[in-house]
Amino acid sequence: MPKGFVLVEDGTISFKASQDLYKKSVGLYLCVVFDVEDGEKEVSFDIVPSVNGQRRNEKSGTLGLFDTDHMWFQFFKPNVLWGFLEGAVDFVAGATLKSLGYVMQSDPLEDALKVELEKNRLMDPASLFEDNGNPWGYGSSGWKRLCKKLEHMHGGRDLIY
Repeated sequence: MPKGFVLVEDGTISFKASQDLYKKSVGLYLCVVFDVEDGEKEVSFDIVPSVNGQRRNEKSGTLGLFDTDHMWFQFFKPNVLWGFLEGAVDFVAGATLKSLGYVMQSDPLEDALKVELEKNRLMDPASLFEDNGNPWGYGSSGWKRLCKKLEHMHGGRDLIY
């Protein structure tokens, strides 16, 4: 798991985003590390997010054929994030979840909103990545740039597993 991503202990992400934070939200990045079972397998997944108890924007699919452990990144736009967010990543076939992490990108926050986040403890402050850059610039081959930027912001530490 790259530094800067908040490691999820029980496989389920859960936090609450205020409306003010939602207005500044750019999106949510997931990092999923998985083990491939018994040689080359086609890996299928389900991502089931719910906001305020209602399922939203479920995502299912096949990642392709893999024969070794793998790290997978997924980005979600903020149109599903406002409220109390919970979600899980499940592998339907071919793999098992090794670790799950997330980070939420926002535009730079005003000091008052930072104080509110710390005071109310609705989410882990370490999960917030303030950057007004285009999130699509991190897609595909740009994931390495995102990881490097997060590592730099968190003191340039090595990867954790």
